[in-house]
Amino acid sequence: MTNSDLNNYLESIERANRQRVVKTLREGPYETTRIVQNTDESGADVGEPFVVKSIDRSLSEGEAYFALFEAQRKGANLTCVPRLHSVYRTESNVIVEMELLDGKTLEEDFAHCSGRLKRTREVFGRVLEAVAQLHLIEPNPVIHRDLKPLNIMICNGEVKLVDFGAARVYKPESSQDTTHFGTRGYAPPEQFGFGQTTPRSDIYALGMVLVYCLTGEAPDSAEAHTDEARARAPELWRVVDKATELDPDNRYASAWDMYLAFSRACGPIAVDQGSPKAAPRTQTQSQAQAQSQPRAATKGSGLSGIEIAGLVWDVFLLIAWAGFFIVGLVTMLLSDQFSDSPLWFQIAFVVIVFGIMIGSIAFLISSKRPLYHAFPWLKKFTLPRQIITVVIVFVVCFFLTRGLARLAGHTVTPLF
Repeated sequence: MTNSDLNNYLESIERANRQRVVKTLREGPYETTRIVQNTDESGADVGEPFVVKSIDRSLSEGEAYFALFEAQRKGANLTCVPRLHSVYRTESNVIVEMELLDGKTLEEDFAHCSGRLKRTREVFGRVLEAVAQLHLIEPNPVIHRDLKPLNIMICNGEVKLVDFGAARVYKPESSQDTTHFGTRGYAPPEQFGFGQTTPRSDIYALGMVLVYCLTGEAPDSAEAHTDEARARAPELWRVVDKATELDPDNRYASAWDMYLAFSRACGPIAVDQGSPKAAPRTQTQSQAQAQSQPRAATKGSGLSGIEIAGLVWDVFLLIAWAGFFIVGLVTMLLSDQFSDSPLWFQIAFVVIVFGIMIGSIAFLISSKRPLYHAFPWLKKFTLPRQIITVVIVFVVCFFLTRGLARLAGHTVTPLF
């Protein structure tokens, strides 16, 4: 704890004796958020109520609040976040005192809008502006890491990003994050231990937020990725597809780039909003892009290392699967056990067992990156759905082979 933290802590103890809790917004084992009101010696309210957030330091959460507070203290015009009054550490917690926002979440806003597509064109560009501001904080971008409709607020027409407990400051020298947070359906793969999160991790989440805005469904649900939904706004879905690429290098390089693509996809409605407020005051677009994403894009420079490894793995699985199929067919034809079986049964047995059943396992454990590039709609076919599908395939194939065995004159042992 620094001297500044100690002074803030002692001052907070003194203030706490003249404060009352108006409402508890969140209370859990690691984080508590309350609306607090200052009072005078007589107990009368003084000033406006504000928010006090207490975050357990054992999870290494809350550190991004210090970067935001320092940027605001130095005069940065961060309209994308609440005004922070003070941020300090105690022995066990990070304490944040901030402005109480008067508005509603993106989820609440879209729940009562008259047309989702129209509202998306009106609002989502401002969401991109807000994230672009966050990524342009110097000396290093702040990555939110938990962008979702509940953490995006609309206040008098302005978009505010809230809940930076999971946020972090990008560190170019780090190879991966020390902690992994995020919300299922919105967080990218690299946020769960597959490398360090970068501003492109927020781009993935923004793509999923755009899916929610367009459909009103959870972005990882099949209902959100129907052909009907995509047909209503194909240009915007192309923005979604690029933003949610599994390989971060294939996503938009910055929120600014995604804003430009979104504006082009929307047409005049989005362009009329004007250029993003997040556009740097004295920087060119290329400089903004370079700051908001330290790693250079590799599009047009060939396959990335991850894609090459995935392709090699897929080729290996394809060869192994073909080998199993050929060996199974030869074994079946030469086996004394099935020598009396009709040829159609032998071929059908090999196709079902070695073709379909083993092939489905190979598909389950394959990289699938080439398929995702060729068929973006396959992204809705998530791992749990793939596992369920393989189980169903195995059950169907099991009973199908038993039925075919009976037709071929074989004795089939009863199951029960």
